[in-house]
Amino acid sequence: GGRAVSRMFEIFEEIGVIDENLYDVVIFDVLGDVVCGGFAAPMRSAFAPKVVIVLSEELASAYAGNNIAKGVKNYLDNGVCLAGVVLNIRDNQADLSPIKRFVKALDTEILGIIPRDRKIQEAEIESCSVLEYAPDSAASKIIMKLVEKLQKIDPAKCPAPASIDLLTLRRMMQGKN
Repeated sequence: GGRAVSRMFEIFEEIGVIDENLYDVVIFDVLGDVVCGGFAAPMRSAFAPKVVIVLSEELASAYAGNNIAKGVKNYLDNGVCLAGVVLNIRDNQADLSPIKRFVKALDTEILGIIPRDRKIQEAEIESCSVLEYAPDSAASKIIMKLVEKLQKIDPAKCPAPASIDLLTLRRMMQGKN
C-alpha cells in the first residue's frame, strides 16, 4: 500500500488536482499508522503542513498516534507540524484521563472530542458525511467547531511533538505515569 499512496501524490501533482487556488483545505485521511514510507507521503512531500492525529481512548490507538507523531517529528524541516489531536470516542463512558495524559506528553493539544453518535453511523450507511446527513446534529456542530479551529492554527507556532518510548506509553495508558 505504501508505494500506492506515494504514487497517488505523484499523480495528484501531475494532473494538478491539488491547486492552492482551488481549495481552502485538502484533507488526507491516511491509515492509522506510519508503518512504511508511503503512508508518510503527505508529510514527506510537504502536501500536508498540518497533521491531526485522530485517536480513540484505547492503547492501540495511542500506539499508532505515537508513531505518527514520530513521523511528524522526522519531517519538521518540510514545514509539517502536529496541529493537535482529535478524540473520536468509542465508549462515551470511558475514562479519558490516560489518553489525555498521552496527548499532553506529546506536547500537543486536544482540538476536539467527538463522542460516539448514532448519526455518524447512520450517515455512513447512507454513504455521506454526518455534515450532509444531519447538519444540525451534535456531531456536526462539533466537527464544524473543529474545522474552524484547524483553519486558525499557524504551523509555525506548533511545538515539535515529543518522543515517547513504548514502555512509557504503556504505563501512561495504564494510569501509572
